[in-house]
Amino acid sequence: MTTGPRLFYILTGTIFSNINCRLIVSQMSDTRCEVWNGLLVPYACAVTLALCGTLSPMSELLLLAGLCAAVTAAHLYYATRLVSNQHNVCNIIALLLIHN
Repeated sequence: MTTGPRLFYILTGTIFSNINCRLIVSQMSDTRCEVWNGLLVPYACAVTLALCGTLSPMSELLLLAGLCAAVTAAHLYYATRLVSNQHNVCNIIALLLIHN
């Protein structure tokens, strides 16, 4: 963690944000939230690889950067899918852009 602390904090913060968003949506829709978040699986695999000690520091940093990019993309995909779904269900216009 000494070579890429910002990536580590962004990664854990994004996973935490995804869990919180899912909890908020479940609370608002009065449904049950899933017990396990799918973003924790690759995170757990990366932690296991890092703790085994078989990776070089550069490989570990590349793994962290790749995982950070993948988790951020998955969180953005969830957010856009959620907005699109709410747009269709509520029959509202989301993110209206007005051009002159």
